[in-house]
Amino acid sequence: MRCSLALLERSPTRSSQSVKHRENNPGHLNPAMTFTFYRLGKVEFWNAIFYGVAQFAGATAGVAIATSLLLGAPGNPTIRYAATVPGV
Repeated sequence: MRCSLALLERSPTRSSQSVKHRENNPGHLNPAMTFTFYRLGKVEFWNAIFYGVAQFAGATAGVAIATSLLLGAPGNPTIRYAATVPGV
């Protein structure tokens, strides 16, 4: 029980993270937040680049995996990979 509480305490998905933890580890999934943190000086340049590349690569891999698992359903013309296209 004590071990599970320790893991929960260190969980990156916990909503009430300490401010110090956020300053040292920008654990988020949004590239816009990564580059905002870079502009605010909270993340070094190369860290921001690698975070951004990893975030886009993860999103691309997620779409590829979903397409293969769902047998091409996301690419169906009525879904269009969930793209918002004006006038369509």
